[in-house]
Amino acid sequence: MVGNTAGATTLKTPPHSVNSVPKLNSTPLEIGSVAISEHISAVGVDVQNVRPWIASNVEDYNWRVAVESNVLSDLVPKLSHHNSHKPAKELVAKLCRPQLEEAHESEPAILKRVYEIAKRDDSVKHHVPEISWFHKFQHTSTAKIRSALGLEDPELGRRVFYIIVYRRLEPITDLWDTQFLSTWLHIVICHYALWEGVVYHHDVSPNNLKVYKTLDGRWIGVYNDFDLSSTQDIPSCQERTGTVPFMAIELLTQAAIEGQVKHLYQHDAESFIWVLVYVCLCYERGVFIGKRSPLNAWLRADAVECRMRKNDFLTFGRKTVEPTPSQKDNWNVARSCLRPIRSYYMDSDSGIESSGSEPDALTDAVVFQTWFVKQIHKAKPRLLELEQLLDVRF
Repeated sequence: MVGNTAGATTLKTPPHSVNSVPKLNSTPLEIGSVAISEHISAVGVDVQNVRPWIASNVEDYNWRVAVESNVLSDLVPKLSHHNSHKPAKELVAKLCRPQLEEAHESEPAILKRVYEIAKRDDSVKHHVPEISWFHKFQHTSTAKIRSALGLEDPELGRRVFYIIVYRRLEPITDLWDTQFLSTWLHIVICHYALWEGVVYHHDVSPNNLKVYKTLDGRWIGVYNDFDLSSTQDIPSCQERTGTVPFMAIELLTQAAIEGQVKHLYQHDAESFIWVLVYVCLCYERGVFIGKRSPLNAWLRADAVECRMRKNDFLTFGRKTVEPTPSQKDNWNVARSCLRPIRSYYMDSDSGIESSGSEPDALTDAVVFQTWFVKQIHKAKPRLLELEQLLDVRF
């Protein structure tokens, strides 16, 4: 997946006369959304015309390209979920083939629920991505291919090609010091509000944490990529989603691999802390310098190996590693946030991973208060400045 589109080449549709542009209506995100049938750069044509100019090496299920579209840019201010604090007008198209099953809602459908929550909760408003337009190409369904081949259960694992156009965002890893920590906290708070609103993201990783700069120069954190999310009650035990290096230790156990562990709020909360640790040790002023960091091995490890490495880090590694110069203050917060995680997993006497039964799950409110609020207050990293940026008190 291409997370950062900075410097990306803007794609344009193949040259053809205006009369030859096939009509294509957008899939409505809301009642009254504008139907798109004009010549739009990376969208607005049917799949037969898309196929030749989308590079043939698009093998991943998600791919992003920068796009230009006066039509969509003009449409953005008219959307009910428009963020007037975000001045940038650049658009990015996400080309994807999500798996569509009864238990999995589409990303646009998830975001429709998110926008409803944002209307009544300021901790979500302005902290989620803005969809400008999207379309589902029904006739690209893999179920049709499976049916044509005479395979059983053609609907099983069905995928359909989507194009979703968003307003462009920047990677959170471009920031450091207080700007990074404040935007990270924006997203932590937004995530908690969405979880309480029954929107479960399940994939906390650096690639899904984005930022933008307001007209008055403030950086705002955005929780991005809802393609693995759910708006149903706590998913079944068989659901184990996430990005392995940043997943909770409990989700990397053999029991979780076998589908015996539910994905809870505390697992996503732990993932946020692992992201904070990773950035503090591997990024210096927006540049990745972590090839020699012990955490770099986590990126290549499978679930079992990653769990072992994290346990070792909680026991010994966190005491010896050094943060990058621009993240020293944030490392104080990260170390403080690691303490309740260590206490949750480790035997209080021996300091090693508990060999007894699985620890009891904590309530969401307790996790939010004791893993974030309490630990940030203890670390006190320019606390007054953070409170002013976040408009909250710890």
